[in-house]
Parts: sequence; structure tokens; C-alpha cells
Amino acid sequence: ASRWFSVPYQTFIKIANSMPDPAPKILFVWSTGRCGSTIVSQLLHTHEKVAASLSEPPAVAALNRLVIAPHSNPHDNDTWIRCMLKMLLKNWTSKEEVVCIKPHPVAIQAVEAIKAAMPATIHTFLYRNSAPNVESWHALLCKDASTPGQRGLPRDYFRIVPRHLKDPFATNDYLSPILKPKAHLHVFYCTIMYYAIQLIKRGFLSKTFKYEQLVARPHAVLSKLLEHAGMHFEETPASRQRTLQAMGKDSQHLGKPYVPKPVYHYTPEEEDDFTPCHERFGISVLYHSSKLEGLGDINLGNALI
Repeated sequence: ASRWFSVPYQTFIKIANSMPDPAPKILFVWSTGRCGSTIVSQLLHTHEKVAASLSEPPAVAALNRLVIAPHSNPHDNDTWIRCMLKMLLKNWTSKEEVVCIKPHPVAIQAVEAIKAAMPATIHTFLYRNSAPNVESWHALLCKDASTPGQRGLPRDYFRIVPRHLKDPFATNDYLSPILKPKAHLHVFYCTIMYYAIQLIKRGFLSKTFKYEQLVARPHAVLSKLLEHAGMHFEETPASRQRTLQAMGKDSQHLGKPYVPKPVYHYTPEEEDDFTPCHERFGISVLYHSSKLEGLGDINLGNALI
């Protein structure tokens, strides 16, 4: 933004309450991060009925702090969420369109509150097996570091780790990006998956899909997502070209066209170190990127693409 200004909370609420409810359908794409969410956002934006694809808007990330605050209450949350979405989507006025919102992974705790405030919102989840996900985070964070493991995720990210799950790892350097850089990232991955599992069980995340499916069959994933949002998708030469162009912007490959990589495996040492973490969070250890095992023993039925 080139300009910004602040207004009192009550003034913001008053202004938002004078505005109509968001007209377009709202599709949230939640994820573990480093799993193709940028591709999804770009793919959706190639469709003529997708009015906009918003990537990690700060207002949505802030919802997480709101819903977990000690003084939080459902009525205030509902009011804030409705007003925030009215402001965020005020420029789109057609009921025949979809606006996609790709939140930051740490905001996943806000899913239930968003659904309670705006029941018509649609929520999906994108994930990746643990080994390639951790490797991708590690490569990104250490890219400009002089010493491997020198950088890690911000400490604020780990506020979402439930206390009863965080305490055991605080005593064995798991959360130290310097002493155990991959384990540090592994706890974050397991935390996001932990919340996703709970939300899927309770029906808040209605569609899940994987990075591997996305890069192998982007048209199929795009079609499923749009159909899930109530939009018709018909593949044409033009739509295929737009999809290929969007795939060429994959942030996993620094703007280069997707090239399949070898399957990531944990080393025996990593397997010994990470298995207890998986088990504590209730997530099966995942070795092969070709298997759809990311959500343990949950029977997703037709929720899984």
C-alpha cells in the first residue's frame, strides 16, 4: 500500500455495518505452506469467473490472534470477521463470481470462527508429505544463510502449537532452528497438520488435496476446486494455455517450469528423531510422496480429490 491510516475499532465496525454482505462466493485455501498454495492461487485466477485471488492478506492472519486471545468471545469474533470480509471484498459485487483467499498457515486456528460468522464460506486444505515439506522450508530459510540452520521460522509461528504438545519439545532442542533446524520445522508442519485433522473430522475443511496431485494434474485439481465452489469448468485450449503459464510461476521452483524431483526420504537418523514427534501429534510418518497418507487413519471418503 502507498498510504494507510488507522481508525478506532467502533468506527471501523460502524462503516462496515453500513455496507452490504460480500456478494461473491468465498473460497479459502488453507495449507501447510511450501506445498503449492501459490500455484493454486494462480490457477484459480486464470478462470474468468474468479474475480480475485488474495494471497495471505494480513487481516485474515490477524484473525488467529483474535480468536485465541484470552478476552475473545464468539459474538465479537463474528462481528469482526463479517466486517473484515465486507471491507476486504468490497470491490467485487457479482454473485456469479468467486474470490479465493489463500491465508497464511498460522491462521488455521481461525477456520471455525470464520465458518461460524460466515457459514457460506468454503474451506479447502492443501498439504504435502512431511519429508519434502520440511526440505522445502529448510532450503528456503537457509538459502541466504552463511551457516546451515542459521535461520528458522519466526518465533511467533510457534504460538499456535498447543501447550501440551509444545512442552516436551522445549526440553530437547526441537524448537531451536540452530541446534535442530529440520526438527524445528517439523514441529511447525505437524502443528498445521494436527489442526487440519481436527477440522476435517469436524467437517470444517470440506476438500483436501496434495501438492503431488496439483503438479501432476493441475487441470483436474482446478476443475474440482471450481466445482466445489459451485462454478462450472470446461477445459479449452485457451484455459490449458493459461494453466501452463500459471504452473510456470511455481514458487517451489523459482519461476521455472515444474520438473519432477526424486522422492524425499528421511535418513535413519531423521526417522528416529521425527517419529516420536509424528506420534505425539497423531500423524502417521510419511515417506513416499506418491501415497495419500497425510491424514493418518481418517477416512475422508469423497472429501479427498
